[in-house]
Amino acid sequence: MSRIRDFYERFASVANTRISARATTGFMKPGQKVRTAEERAQFYPNPASGPGTLRRMSGRLASSITGADFTGDREGIFNVVVRDAGVQIEKGSKVPYAGMHEFGFSGSVTIPAHTRTITQAFGRAIEPRQVQVNSFVRGLSVPARPYLRPAIDQEEKFLMNWLADNYRRVIESEVRPNE
Repeated sequence: MSRIRDFYERFASVANTRISARATTGFMKPGQKVRTAEERAQFYPNPASGPGTLRRMSGRLASSITGADFTGDREGIFNVVVRDAGVQIEKGSKVPYAGMHEFGFSGSVTIPAHTRTITQAFGRAIEPRQVQVNSFVRGLSVPARPYLRPAIDQEEKFLMNWLADNYRRVIESEVRPNE
């Protein structure tokens, strides 16, 4: 049975690699930080990546999906439970906004009190200075920009074929271990 367990663990590794690559290269495109309305009009919508494509700004979410160490704290989720009857793979991200992008969000969000540096007031440039912003509630509507679910869908056929091809070999080696 250890060969079957090893097989499932190898499958989980292949699945993780394929799904991570598909999610980050197929459904996340390089973004552009925009600061003004003119820049926003220039970059959104982005015809190169298509409507609804998730754009990478910092790379933190993509790094959590691939398993790269972006913040010094592994933020990816990759758990494998191997049983005699099969394997269960859990794939995801601990990045706080991961679910919002995958499934979308519409509702109210509380913005905590914070300090902001301002460089202009009433349309005129001023010497940069720190100002305290009180906590407030704002409406937020983020359309779903799934990256994991479509990556899994697109890799499913390959992974099922991989399972069928390789499982046959493992079973044959279990039946004839001395060959």
